[in-house]
Amino acid sequence: MSTLKGCKITKPAPRILEDLTRVDEETSSRFYWLYRGLINGTDFDKLPEDCDVMALRASYVSVSSMGWHVDEQKDATLMEAIRSAVEAAIRG
Repeated sequence: MSTLKGCKITKPAPRILEDLTRVDEETSSRFYWLYRGLINGTDFDKLPEDCDVMALRASYVSVSSMGWHVDEQKDATLMEAIRSAVEAAIRG
């Protein structure tokens, strides 16, 4: 496992990944885990550099908005706060 380099605010990758879910009901609360599985035959050279997959491949934590509508100004402040908190956690 490689060492984390930091955290980047990214965009979701184009449809090279399929969305998968898992429900964990073994705890006292119900958790839904959302994750993405790589579709076979993906050409990483065609992906945007600012997408989540490229950040992960470069050993960064990726923070992406999951909303359909992103308010650039409002969400930018929130996303930066999340990125900063993750960076602080990585640095210990």
